[in-house]
Amino acid sequence: ETVMSSRPTRACLLLTLAAAAQPLVLRCPASKASAFVGTATGMRAHALDRQAHLSATAAGRRLTRIWQLQNQRSSALTPPRAGWFDSLFGGGQEEPAEARDISEGFEDIPLPFPEDILQGTALQNRRLMRCYQASTNGWDAKTFHERCDMKGPSVVVGRTKQGQIFGGFMPLEWKSSNDYRETNRDFLFIVDKDGAAQIISKRDNSPVYDYRRGGPQWGSEALIIGEPVGNVMGVFTGPDPENTGIGDLRKAKSRLGLSHEKLPDGGASLFGSEGAEVDLAEIEVFASPEIAAMY
Repeated sequence: ETVMSSRPTRACLLLTLAAAAQPLVLRCPASKASAFVGTATGMRAHALDRQAHLSATAAGRRLTRIWQLQNQRSSALTPPRAGWFDSLFGGGQEEPAEARDISEGFEDIPLPFPEDILQGTALQNRRLMRCYQASTNGWDAKTFHERCDMKGPSVVVGRTKQGQIFGGFMPLEWKSSNDYRETNRDFLFIVDKDGAAQIISKRDNSPVYDYRRGGPQWGSEALIIGEPVGNVMGVFTGPDPENTGIGDLRKAKSRLGLSHEKLPDGGASLFGSEGAEVDLAEIEVFASPEIAAMY
């Protein structure tokens, strides 16, 4: 009592804190003891609240760290989305697009001509596939254009009923324009029995023809396959009648020396007889699916 009366506040506080650990009889005045007990209880509650807050803070930090690690892992696996500036002006990394089969409508077969004839052309070192086979798809010029138009540069290969293999490279796309275009990059060729090809070069910048009712044609007469039946109206005189005068690709003729060089032996036709019409056993067209996908 003497100690409590001389230093009541400190002594009662110590006794009150001790009471929290073990039972103890306080011998201080009732009013002061009650006050100090209430104060100690509040301090103890505050300490418990602070401990809970610290625990919650630590847990929150752990959750934040886990989220950061997951986000880093996700960022490493997922390419960044291109911003609007990159979308408009290029750059950045584009989102992956759905893959599509660019070889649809093509067949992968061995080429019936040596690929070295295509050196220096747009088809050099390109994977070429067949987009048209007359004996399977049909011999009419309409079918030829349905399967070969807008495929880019192409190689046309024919075989006569006597077994002679011939063909031509077309640097421009077929597109049923009923018009002609000038170029000096096309050429014709023949393939001998040993598989070697002889190129017949272009002599000038004369036109190649693209008749909707006709098959492939080089120059005005160098090589004509499936010539249209009747006159072609052309782009300035109106459209041709539908489904009339369609050329038959079973027929071909050739006259060299005007737009294209003659054969090395002086021959003026791919087929021996100058200007004579021959019957074909097959016509095939090869193009690059990669280039065709750009159209």
